[in-house]
Amino acid sequence: MNSKLSFLVFFLAIMLFGCSNQKENIEIVPDGIIYSNSFENAMDLEDFEGMEFNLSSDTPVGGGDSSLVVSGGCLVPHLYFELGPFDETQHLSFSIYGKAQDIFGGTVMLSLLNDPHTNISIEVQHSDWTLYETANSIEVPVGEKINVVFQSGGIIEVTTLFDLLEIKSD
Repeated sequence: MNSKLSFLVFFLAIMLFGCSNQKENIEIVPDGIIYSNSFENAMDLEDFEGMEFNLSSDTPVGGGDSSLVVSGGCLVPHLYFELGPFDETQHLSFSIYGKAQDIFGGTVMLSLLNDPHTNISIEVQHSDWTLYETANSIEVPVGEKINVVFQSGGIIEVTTLFDLLEIKSD
């Protein structure tokens, strides 16, 4: 009986205080940036979920000491986290530095959590560090969350590096 009670207490503690892959309490700073990450250490990835990712010392100019490395194949998404919910309607765009280490490169996508077909994305295709910016924005309704998704490759496993992610409210 005592072991059942211990298990129940442990299970409830996990449910109440467990890890979450979402960022809440979104604040918009004066230049409109609601989220930024230069992937400097493991703490910068604590809310991320996924399979094949680590940090690399290969960075773009101004990228700090490390970048995010995402490797993957058929099973997607390779890495993701959630932002929100938002207190007011937002029009979001984003920029990121990327470097494809293979011919297929990778993708970063922002999508509505409840409607993944509503999204904007960037395809990383260059083998040198390149700044990529979305040409459009995504409308995020009040109370909605977004998924920020990183993918690398597709049918075959490839590796893509990412750095200096900035998500902005337009």
